[in-house]
Amino acid sequence: MSRYLATKRTSNILSSAIGFTINKSKIPGLKDFLLKVHPSQSPTNALLTEFWETTFGCQFFPEAENVKLCTGYENLKEINNTFTDVSELRISNNVYKAVYAIAYALHNTLACQTDGYLDNVLCSQKDILLPGERPRSMCSESCQPGYRQAQIKGRPPCCFECVQCPVGEITNMTGNLYSIECIRCPLEYWSNENHSLCVPKKVEFLSFDEDMGVILTVFSLTGVSFTVAVGMVFFYFIDTPLVKASNTELSFLLLFSLTLCFLCSLTFIGQPSKWSCMLRHTAFGITFALCMSCVLARTIAVVMAFKATVPANSPPQCSVTKANCRNKKLIIIF
Repeated sequence: MSRYLATKRTSNILSSAIGFTINKSKIPGLKDFLLKVHPSQSPTNALLTEFWETTFGCQFFPEAENVKLCTGYENLKEINNTFTDVSELRISNNVYKAVYAIAYALHNTLACQTDGYLDNVLCSQKDILLPGERPRSMCSESCQPGYRQAQIKGRPPCCFECVQCPVGEITNMTGNLYSIECIRCPLEYWSNENHSLCVPKKVEFLSFDEDMGVILTVFSLTGVSFTVAVGMVFFYFIDTPLVKASNTELSFLLLFSLTLCFLCSLTFIGQPSKWSCMLRHTAFGITFALCMSCVLARTIAVVMAFKATVPANSPPQCSVTKANCRNKKLIIIF
């Protein structure tokens, strides 16, 4: 079979085969350079001397009498071998372009030029791909930053849709880079409007200098003042029948939990920190649960008192004057 993968002879045999071959091109000036090679250019180069002796079948310092002596006037133009044949330099041409691309890039770097030469290099058949990249799709265009590639069901892998990343996630890859998943921003960062870059979060909190902060502080302190005032009144009249009948311990516990609830609202004002965030939620949850428990306990006590019945045959028990008993008045204090 010929060295080409697709010829008339092979196409008849492999009717449904697809062949690939490296592009054929000439390297300018290469043949003239090879024909000028001579041992006199570097007499101490043993490799060059050996090449010359092998090519022309002679020796510069013959060890036997029947060996041809190299005169140095041999001409490479008269020799037709793989060294002088530059018509099939397929792989060498790619090496040539790669070396020149690196050389121009280093030259521009040393000359302090900002434009990147490697970004502007165009190959004749295929783009230069880095590890982890894939060729440009001819079915779907590459997704822009902030979008990810979503596979279309029933279509080839090169056909996809571009789906925008959700809030807090980004993709900053373009061109031939393969991005099927969005990257979540770190805890202290957030995605920008284009979902292409993680930017620091803007810290916003309720300050004591703002109107809402002042109003919340005033309401909180006012509630604490009223609650403490009611507690002082209860404590002053603690020996009276009315205070004793209203379950003194439960009433003071309710007033205490209400005071803590009012004070917990102040922890939500000011710049948050790790400890303040942990304290504000925990303290408010405990005090609010305690307050609601006290209210529920008092409500149950009142309901049970109203459901209590007095036996029909037993006379009413009165602890008041006879006049009140004649008038059938019964004083019940809960």
